[in-house]
Amino acid sequence: MQIQYSYRAIDKEFHEPWQRALGNVIEHALKPLLDKHTKDSARLQIVLDRDKIKRQFLASGYMHLPGKKIVSVTASHNELTPLAQMLAQSLFRQAKKHFDRLHAQDQIKRKARRERLRELKVRDCRQNPHQPPMRPR
Repeated sequence: MQIQYSYRAIDKEFHEPWQRALGNVIEHALKPLLDKHTKDSARLQIVLDRDKIKRQFLASGYMHLPGKKIVSVTASHNELTPLAQMLAQSLFRQAKKHFDRLHAQDQIKRKARRERLRELKVRDCRQNPHQPPMRPR
């Protein structure tokens, strides 16, 4: 996985701790999921910003996944480590949802769905022979 860092209104003293904190969290939370499903095709772009009024750190993450999917998450916090954890958890949730959806394509596609509905109707007619079959809409 490739990680690209960008900074807006952030002092250079925060660059290294942010990269270290986010790298550790991603290594534990996100990397196993991505290694299981992809081979170096995931790209992660992280933008760290600082709110001028609240002085909170704002992080935005954009992850390019197989299947032409771009996952976007944002998080804000006063400290870098909890911010990295929040961002990684959100990215993990979105990536897992995407991969689950990719693996269920045969169930999502219309043709397979119609086939399953026909099988259910036939099975239902066999179980309840006195009830008339339902007409399709």
